Amino acid sequence: MEIAQLFDLIIKAIGLMAILIAVFQLFEAKKKRMVEMYWDISKTYSSEEMQESRRALSQITKELPLLNEYLEGRATKAGLKERVIGEYIARFHNADDTSKQRQMDIKARTRMRFLNQVGVLVRKKIIDKDLVLTLIGPGFEIDYPILEILIESYRKAHDFPKLYSGADVWTHLKMASGNE
Repeated sequence: MEIAQLFDLIIKAIGLMAILIAVFQLFEAKKKRMVEMYWDISKTYSSEEMQESRRALSQITKELPLLNEYLEGRATKAGLKERVIGEYIARFHNADDTSKQRQMDIKARTRMRFLNQVGVLVRKKIIDKDLVLTLIGPGFEIDYPILEILIESYRKAHDFPKLYSGADVWTHLKMASGNE
């Protein structure tokens, strides 16, 4: 084997190794970004803003007896869900901007937006649904029935059926997890 051929072979081997190292680094960088994204989701979900949003949801539930009845399954009258949605729109969504009820509505939207955004990432298969449910599952189990009513209220109030459509993925996730 001539020196030129040997040199050419060495250069090709080095080039191949460089490509393999670059591919490995790319996978490691992607994995690191995913871990950072999951960490950010968890930190956001645990943030003070989200805790205020959670408290607002709890207060809304207390102030809407029909919502409480609906959530607890005590009322079985036909059309109860629509009545709850109408009452929410009237008392919270359409309240004066400076009122306590409107401020609770604004805080509750923080949770809706979060679940919508994470739901979009799950639907687009950018993040793993099982891991997300592990991170936020317990709070999700508590919040989702209330948020589902609020989301439907916003859709009705704005005549926009796809509003917060990313949050729809949670209905399917909840069913898939067997916690219906």
